[in-house]
Amino acid sequence: MKRVFNKSNIIFSFILNLVFSFIMSLINVNLGLIFMILGLLIFPLLSNILSIIFSKNTYNLVSLFIMSLFNILYYYIVSNSIMSNPKFKEISDDFTTEKNDFYIEINQNLLTIPQFIFSFLIYFCLTYLILKIFFKGGHNVKNR
Repeated sequence: MKRVFNKSNIIFSFILNLVFSFIMSLINVNLGLIFMILGLLIFPLLSNILSIIFSKNTYNLVSLFIMSLFNILYYYIVSNSIMSNPKFKEISDDFTTEKNDFYIEINQNLLTIPQFIFSFLIYFCLTYLILKIFFKGGHNVKNR
């Protein structure tokens, strides 16, 4: 069985991820890190949804998988930008909390394998769910 996927979805997603990476790198200089951290989640999902809407084709799981891999490229670029921001250490230290035997700390290295795996799963699953919920009629999910 041949796996067919929509190339226009994937190309458009790749281009949007690069554009959003550039935008987020510029924003890193001018805005706070809270916006950057939110941008790690919102822009990749937005690029996936927009690429499927503008291509006007159905999508399949292979396309979503490849688009999520491009989102990881975006995550890598933006994470490097965030970690190079001098305010990042201050903000991560501010959100570190300790009460009794309970300790919460923000990992200052955003480029670890568990972070990549978690981000990939978030991007893939949320894109799939958003498309499944909001685009029932026009964009059907194909497992093949």
